[in-house]
Order: sequence, then structure tokens, then C-alpha cells
Amino acid sequence: FSRIYMAWPTAPNFTKEQASLDVLSIILADGRSSRLHKKMVHESQKAHDVEAYHHSQEIAGEFHIMATANPDHPLKDLEHIIESELSLLASTPPSEYELTSAKNRIESYSVHRLEKIGGFGGKADQLNYYNIMAHDPNVINTDINRYREINTQDISDAAKLLSRNFVRLYVHPKDSKISSNVTIDRTLMPEKSDDPNYIPPNIDQINSQKILLINKPELPIISIGVLINSGIIHENPENFGLAKLTTDMLFEGTKNRTSLEISADVQFFGSQTARKTAREYSYISISGLSEHIDQNLEILSDILQNPIFPKEDFERIRNERLADIEISRDNPDSVANTAIRSIVYGSNSEYGHPALGFKKTVNNLTTENVKTHYENFIKSKNPSSFLIVGDMKKSESESSILKYFNKIDTSKDVLNTTDLQITPTDVSENTIYLIDNPGAAQSVIRAGFSTIPRTHDDLDKVSLLNYILGGDYSSRLNLNLRQDKGYSYGFYSSISWHKHPSLWVCRGSVQTEVTKESIVEIIKEISNIKSENPITELEFNDAKQSIIKGMASQFETNNQLMSQLINISTYNLPINYYKQRISNISQLKHKMIIDAGEKYLNQNRLSIVIVGDVEKIEPDLQKLNTRIIHSDQYGNKI
Repeated sequence: FSRIYMAWPTAPNFTKEQASLDVLSIILADGRSSRLHKKMVHESQKAHDVEAYHHSQEIAGEFHIMATANPDHPLKDLEHIIESELSLLASTPPSEYELTSAKNRIESYSVHRLEKIGGFGGKADQLNYYNIMAHDPNVINTDINRYREINTQDISDAAKLLSRNFVRLYVHPKDSKISSNVTIDRTLMPEKSDDPNYIPPNIDQINSQKILLINKPELPIISIGVLINSGIIHENPENFGLAKLTTDMLFEGTKNRTSLEISADVQFFGSQTARKTAREYSYISISGLSEHIDQNLEILSDILQNPIFPKEDFERIRNERLADIEISRDNPDSVANTAIRSIVYGSNSEYGHPALGFKKTVNNLTTENVKTHYENFIKSKNPSSFLIVGDMKKSESESSILKYFNKIDTSKDVLNTTDLQITPTDVSENTIYLIDNPGAAQSVIRAGFSTIPRTHDDLDKVSLLNYILGGDYSSRLNLNLRQDKGYSYGFYSSISWHKHPSLWVCRGSVQTEVTKESIVEIIKEISNIKSENPITELEFNDAKQSIIKGMASQFETNNQLMSQLINISTYNLPINYYKQRISNISQLKHKMIIDAGEKYLNQNRLSIVIVGDVEKIEPDLQKLNTRIIHSDQYGNKI
């Protein structure tokens, strides 16, 4: 896939031109109803994606437009569409509807950024920015007024600034890719702060478990999600990829709106939709300013209850999915992630096949497949929960939901995923799976194995054990492979939790020439936890305190709170689960983690995926006397 980059020098911060150019970027390429997305991605289908943004600084700014061409479409075509649209806007101002929609989105973005206290873009970051750049931190409360005063002629004038004075870059992929080649006293430790006494927010449960609410009145934002109790594991082998495609198709047209009208209405109110198709659930949501809650709920209910799955949009989405599958093959990390899951669970199993599906199965999907999946797995037995986070009171929640959704039937059966018989691949010895990536400067490694389900009593023990092994920057894997040996920029471990056996993976990229040595060190770290270098009391206490102290940062934004509600509903956890979890982790003892390491870690039964230059790395790997299999990205022997 080829890509075009175009960039123009523009106006500095806090000028009228800067605000106008910011709004122009929204009109051009922010969302599916934007001008460039409609013309390049939706209608002509010449582009796989397009984006635009304006970045102003103290002396000057930059306006960027980037687009990725679909196969067989030259970049000249994309450049022509971009130039034509800029020329049109320069001569003919946008409509009042487009302008209002863009302003609403900017205002919504501004409010959402205030959710976080720290970090990039959070309250502290913005206060510092306005204090330094505007010489007044209070500008954080008034800067939005510049955008409210913009009119349509201002947008036309801004488009005129993007004329001849620009740089253009064409990027074309090559068949083979070869990568190009302060004084601080770090012995001083910061003083230890007092242990925080964080209490997670209250979760209200309304109408049995059908509505879960976290009231967060600090900002005028409300996020509402619908959790559907079906996911990727409910696909049949002949239609792998159907669950994700069906969720995406919900947004492609209803009895009342076309695909582009859905996008236009969402963008007009400055709202944002989200969707996710996981192994065990599907989820769609809408988030926006509190004053637009009725409009947002109506849009969400229309998407979920009235989809029509237009054939022309289905063909477009299916082609995009096929392109995504093709793109994933060029991404070593994606290849490794797909391979390790396929190997541990089996490439044709519920938990092992790729979420995108296979090229063959996606090619064979039809609109009838989508309609049947919707009727059987979304409409008939669900939703399992409505999730609400934001500026809404408990007394308002049920009436707001029932106003736009059918009456909630709390007695309706939901899909029972615990009845599935999931048996991970039996592993009797360490096995290396080599996937060739000629000329790679790095080897991407995934060393994985199956572990306990998310609902297991030892969840907290295993989570803390993983934190010590590879769950943090100061964990053993990273300290060894990055800090000590310098083999990797970062090497970690993580667990993908499921209702059935979960997936525990050690992951990272290492320099090609030390691939064998890195495998030796990974196996050694897993082994040492159990024998030669057991977890110390200091490691245990540091890990426990880090998890407890880090809990507050997981409940900051609406999206983070939504993720916690998804866990409560998906795994049928009590609504006081997070408060209880802090107590449970606090009560863990050093010996419990030592015993968990003995019980759940086995350095001799690892499935190890390596995506790298096989010609360079295999001779050394053979010296390990470990079984080696050459495979494709799905773990199939080749």
C-alpha cells in the first residue's frame, strides 16, 4: 500500500487563522462523513484511509494531510482529490451544518481531554501549556471561544492558505525492507510517599444486572455502551471473521439512516461511537456532551435495533477487511500475535482463529450470513447489559434507556460460553516456530502457554506473578533483556484473560544477531523464578504496592471506567469487586506467589514464535537442541 503525505506551513498559536485551520481539518477528514473520507474512501474507494490535522506552535504551524491508496490506485489520483477539495473550499465556503458539526466536535474533544488529571493532554498538561504559551493558565477555560466565533468565510480563507507552498512525499513499499543503522545522579532514589487509600467509584446496579452505572458528575460527558453477550467464539469455522464484520455492519445503515448519515449525525453533536468484537462479547457505545444525551441514545438505539445491512456497504466493508488481512501479513508484530494464539489454542478453534478471519472465509461471507448472525447472536438473546458512565443520576438511568430501547427482559436467557469445551494444544516440550521475514533487523518473539481462566480463585496471585516476571518496566524480563543485555528496546509479559484457559505470553523484539541468546534468557527467567533466583520479599512488596497504587489510574476516564464495567458484566463479578480486589491483593503473602510460580510456570513447555530472518537466525537456534518448526502466521507447518 502506497501513501501520500502533504504538509503546509501555517499560522502560529492563538491566532484566528489557527482556529480556522483546526476547524478545516475536521471538515476535511475527521470521521466518515468528512469530505475527503466520503470521496476517497467511501465513494470512489481509491483510498484505504485519510486523515488531516493542524499543529500550531509558538512561531508557526503545520497542516498535514495523509492518505493510503488502495491497490491499483495511483497516489496522483488521491492528490488530485485533495487539491480539488481544497480548491472548492477556497472558492465556496462550507455549509452552516458542516461548520456547526465541526465546532461541536472540537468542543467535545476539549471537554474529553479534561477527564485526565495528568499525562499528555490532561488537565496538568493543559494548564502548563496555557501558562507558558498564553501567559495565563486560565485560558484553559476561555480558549474554546475562538472556535465558537469562526464563520464559514473564515474556513474558506483558511483553505486559501493551503495553496502552492507545500511539501509532498510519496511512499511506496518495497519487496524487501532493510532498517537503517544530561547529567543526572541516578543513584538518588525519590522519597517514598504515603500509601494511598484509593477507593474505586460506586457501581449502581439497576433492573437486576441489565443496567450498570457509574455516576461521574465532574464533567458534562455521558458514555453509554451496550454489551452483547456474544463474540468471536460464536463463529463457525466456515465463516470466521463474521462476528467482527457483523458488529461493523451495524454502523452501515438503518431503516432511518444511511451509513454516512449515521456518521454525520454523530459528528454533528460532537459525539463519538466505539465498537469492539472480543472473544466473549461484543460492544458498541456512544459518548458525548450531556446536553446531547437524548440524541445520542436515539442514534445508538437505531444502530442496534434497526440495521438493514446494505449490500453495497457490505461489499465495501468486506473489501476493507480483506485489505486489513493483507496488511497484517506485512506487520511482524501482528504475524507473531496471530501465530502464538493459533499455536496455543489451534488455528481453527474458538480462541485460536484470528479475529479478522481468514481470506478464504471472509471472501465467502454474504449479507445473509450477517443477518443470520445478527438475529441469532445479537437481537434474540441480548443485550446482556447497558453500561453508563458520566453525568447521569441513578434515578434517570432506567427511564433514559427504556425511552429508546425495547423493554428490558431480565429473564431472557443469554449465551452461556462456559459450556464450550476448550482444550489448548498439548505441549510436551519447548518448540520454536520460525516465520521468515527476510532482511529483518529484529526478531519478533512471542513465548506463550495457556494458564488459568479469568474466574479462577488464583487470579490475583497469577496477576502479581506476571507483574514480577514481565508486567512492568522494572520486571525481570525487561531488566534482563533491555537494561542488562541491551538485546531489546523492551521485553514484557502479559495475560489475555478469558472465561476458559487464558493466554500468557512473553513478548518483545530483539536484535537479529542475539535471537538465540534472547531465547535462552527468556527460558532462564521463567525457570529462575521457580529455582535459582526465587522472588524476593522486596520484589513481592514492590509489585504488590505498584499494583495497588496504580489502581486509581485505571478509573480516570470514561473509557477506562467502561472497561471496568465490561469486566463486571462479562465475568459476572459483584459490583463491589474492585473495592474487594484491593483488599485481596493487600492480603497476599510472599509464599503464596512463590507457590503460584511453582504451580503455573513451566519453562519446559513453551510455544515460542519467532518472526525474523530465518537464514540468519536458524543456524544459531539449532544449537539449542530445541524442536524447530517452520510455519506460516497461523502456526501451520510449511
